[in-house]
Amino acid sequence: MLDRLIQERVLKPDRVIGGMLHPSGNCTYRINYLIGDRSAPVPHATNPVPYDQGRRAFRERFVTA
Repeated sequence: MLDRLIQERVLKPDRVIGGMLHPSGNCTYRINYLIGDRSAPVPHATNPVPYDQGRRAFRERFVTA
């Protein structure tokens, strides 16, 4: 939905942090994974690839070394 609002020029692209999946409160593993705690094994129903991509994109854009 956010991509569509950007395409329709309702939102500016620099105001949107895209690529990150919603870390549902029902799955605290996702929240921990996104903030960097990867000590627990990946749950069988979770594909970590989109989380890694979103986390990488966020860090490239907002975290300075």
